[in-house]
Amino acid sequence: MTLRDRVLAYCKLKNIAISAFERTSGISNGYFNSVTNRPSKTILSKIEQAFPDLNIDWLLTNEGIMIKKLSQKNIHGDNIGMNFSPDHTEIDRYYKIIEMKDEQIKKRDEQIDRLITLLEKREK
Repeated sequence: MTLRDRVLAYCKLKNIAISAFERTSGISNGYFNSVTNRPSKTILSKIEQAFPDLNIDWLLTNEGIMIKKLSQKNIHGDNIGMNFSPDHTEIDRYYKIIEMKDEQIKKRDEQIDRLITLLEKREK
């Protein structure tokens, strides 16, 4: 899984476009279409600020969990644990659902292509 694939997986989970991810992070449009090396510390810092729930270690290495646990301070300054992190099995389930849907879309696209070919042959 490439860095771009991991960003796409996060975007799918959050239901945002990769362009929105880039824009929100302050990264140039199309950055993840062309990145081949590890992003700079500046880029990683921008991503971490824009998406504090995204586990940067996972983003870079594909190890661990995608979404990290966050804490939020209440009005008294106490940390309140807020778990925004689905467990690893839930994330795996999301990936399987996405893969299944991608496969369904691929099969439907193939069926549509075959039908278009048949229609074109009939018109001739």
